[in-house]
Amino acid sequence: MKMLRIAALLVFLCILISNANAFDTAGKFGMGIRCWGIPIITFSNMKFGISNQFELEPSLGYYKWKNKWVYGGGSDESTNSTLLFSATGNINAVKAARSNFQIKLGGLYAKTTSSYLSAGFESKSTTTGYAIIGGIGIEHFVNDNFAINIGALSGLWSSSPDDSDNSFSFTTFGSQLVDFSLVWYLK
Repeated sequence: MKMLRIAALLVFLCILISNANAFDTAGKFGMGIRCWGIPIITFSNMKFGISNQFELEPSLGYYKWKNKWVYGGGSDESTNSTLLFSATGNINAVKAARSNFQIKLGGLYAKTTSSYLSAGFESKSTTTGYAIIGGIGIEHFVNDNFAINIGALSGLWSSSPDDSDNSFSFTTFGSQLVDFSLVWYLK
């Protein structure tokens, strides 16, 4: 089964490589939505076609969620919010008539604020994280103005609390992001 998947991927890549004409992205500006990971995180997304070979893709997302636990004598509540900003550069490595195979390189900034309330006691914390991300993807143009992008991203992530009294920090390397976006381009 694994060999069948690899063979199908190689055939698909050969089809892309054999098509030498590129879909022109130079000077195009697009906006849309981007979805990452599991659980799915949604961003607002922009794309700037710097040249036919390179695109710049900044994204911004803000999320707020609340958890509440009720038990016999009372309840506990936590409120969290996260601000995420990412910027990637997409290099159109292999170009076809309506698709571009891309190499993606960029960075990510995240700031998470959490508060916990239990029996009148409240604690707050803020954690800041940075990541260098990279991966591959395919951008397929359904028509001249609309593109579907799908890819896989890995990254080197570093995170630590902003409170100097806390001492934890971590750095990790992982491949946990699936990148999917829908972009509408202006002419």
